[in-house]
Amino acid sequence: SATGFIGLLEKFGKEKLLERYESALFKQMECFVEKIFPLIIPAFAVQFYQHPLGDNKGLTTARFEDLKHYYADTYEALGDSLALVVAFDNLGVRGDYRSMRSVRGDVRTLEDFLAKTKGDRLQFLDGNEPFGEILFAHLDNKLRNAIAHNSYSYEQVRQEITYFPSGKLGQGNQFCLSL
Repeated sequence: SATGFIGLLEKFGKEKLLERYESALFKQMECFVEKIFPLIIPAFAVQFYQHPLGDNKGLTTARFEDLKHYYADTYEALGDSLALVVAFDNLGVRGDYRSMRSVRGDVRTLEDFLAKTKGDRLQFLDGNEPFGEILFAHLDNKLRNAIAHNSYSYEQVRQEITYFPSGKLGQGNQFCLSL
């Protein structure tokens, strides 16, 4: 409803959350354009090739170290602004931006949600609601934790990242991905 949307804007505007989210997201976009994209232009260009390169190619213009801080900072900015995404879903699906979906017993209102850590907030992002679906596949708390706690290893020749969300290298579940 229009009244609910105005209430959402008033809440996020009054608490200066919109300004904070906008500033953080624009900062990350600026960093991407100025520092990251020039390093990954070859990887981006692959999608326009007429003949596939094959699986044994790597990226030599960027290192994992070049990208990991950007990933972590972007995760933090998106994690903060997740409250706005959830508020839009609350309004659109439940008719009130403050009414949370039943995921956890200790989070019934948007205020309860805002009091949680970014990792806890991600539990409300499952890809089943319209706005949350946009971010669902792109926020990986396990990878972010591994990066933040230096519980990863990077094999440069194969460009393979092995990480442990437990926070301790070699302990717990192990995940691998390619740079």
